Amino acid sequence: PGLNTIYINDVNGCGITASKEISFVYFKRFFTPNGDNVNDSWTIEGVNNSFYKEVKLEVFDRYGRFLKSIDLKSVNGWNGLFNGKLMPENNYWYNATLVDINNNVRNKKGYFSLLRK
Repeated sequence: PGLNTIYINDVNGCGITASKEISFVYFKRFFTPNGDNVNDSWTIEGVNNSFYKEVKLEVFDRYGRFLKSIDLKSVNGWNGLFNGKLMPENNYWYNATLVDINNNVRNKKGYFSLLRK
């Protein structure tokens, strides 16, 4: 995940060689907020670079209750707390909106698991 450069070369050596920067992001499938500094927060990997102007994330519980809105440009992710209380081990849903420097908007919805180990 992160900002990558792709190079395009003609196999016969004629024509123009081109390159383009693209961003690969990875939506983590689970996290384990147990204080061991490994997977302690749920986040989208590959977005903390200059390629995105805006990265907003909304987290919901299994009943659709809104839990957290996160700006991933300034916050590292969700720590599994809601109103100061530990949320239970369960699946949670997200809506993500990413706006790149060219104003292309990418929306993604999905789910992840909170594991307490």
